Amino acid sequence: MKRAENHGQPAARHIMQSALQRTCDRLDKLPEELLPLLNESVLRFFFVQSLLKGHQNCKLQQEWHRFDLLVQHKRQNILVEFKFYCRPVGTSLTGDHRWPKGGPGKKNFKEFINCVKKLASIDKCKWRTIDKGKIDGRYLVLAYLNDSGYKRYYAPLDYPPRLRAFVEENGERIFGNMACRLIEIRSPQHRGATD
Repeated sequence: MKRAENHGQPAARHIMQSALQRTCDRLDKLPEELLPLLNESVLRFFFVQSLLKGHQNCKLQQEWHRFDLLVQHKRQNILVEFKFYCRPVGTSLTGDHRWPKGGPGKKNFKEFINCVKKLASIDKCKWRTIDKGKIDGRYLVLAYLNDSGYKRYYAPLDYPPRLRAFVEENGERIFGNMACRLIEIRSPQHRGATD
């Protein structure tokens, strides 16, 4: 596959794909008993480590204008959001009782779709009137338990019709019993596309 270049700089997509691949490779090597302890913060930490391993000169800011991560590489600005869905199990102090803590459902899927809308509508944000720098990439890293409950919502993803034109998936990777996707969000070209 030919790598896209922008004046000698790796394209935003290549930076994100390589970081996610290294992240999934690392997660795949984790002992099985550690997978239930994964959460969105751990995923983000591993992603940042993987990103910096491949692109040491990146500047990173977390929680930038309410986005999980801003990646600045040379003259590129890339926004990244993370969503992590699994079904953790709670256990009583004596170990006699176990119960699921959350799980797949419409509420989580709505949260996911709202995150896609947030990335698609950056240009409408109030802060864009002051901070007018170019956004070269908008990405959502989605990780979820690779079981029938979560697959119902996330494999394949069924975006609302008004969002479908702005979303491009860049493959699914499996590690242990988890699935991970890199989703690129393009900017809507007309008002009202994400309403």
